[in-house]
Amino acid sequence: RVDSGRNSGDASTTQGLPDVQRTLRARLFANYSLTQDLNLGANLSQDLLGRKGGLTAGLDLGWRFYRSPTLEWASGIGISAADATNMRSYFGVPESAVTATGKPAYEPSAGLRDLHAGVSFTRPLSKHWFVFGGAGASRLVGPPADSPLTQQRNGTYANVGVAWRN
Repeated sequence: RVDSGRNSGDASTTQGLPDVQRTLRARLFANYSLTQDLNLGANLSQDLLGRKGGLTAGLDLGWRFYRSPTLEWASGIGISAADATNMRSYFGVPESAVTATGKPAYEPSAGLRDLHAGVSFTRPLSKHWFVFGGAGASRLVGPPADSPLTQQRNGTYANVGVAWRN
């Protein structure tokens, strides 16, 4: 998986901070079905090139609450965490950047990153094509929530797509 990193000049909140270089990540994912409609998933993602992307981890609980031949609905909740390298790269303000950013120095440690919840759907269009979508919300916790770079702790998302499967 490719991690795009961060070009610090792209946003006013990160100008003056060191860039986070694009890198290649290895991702390990495991899923366990607690019941037919309840799944527990865990993931680890490590920066393979040593470009200060660090390690991230997540734990998610998903529940498929409706299923028919033409539609499936699911929901889920989860938590993510990261090591100190990842936290410092994305949420830290090094001492060397204090003057350029006007923000106080901040050196976060490893810890929780966010809590998240969402709902999704999948609907087949034909034998191979299907449409999918979802919406959700997240809240930064731990060191990211305390970062002087954080302007908003809450976030939302929505997506929709069409895909083909064999």
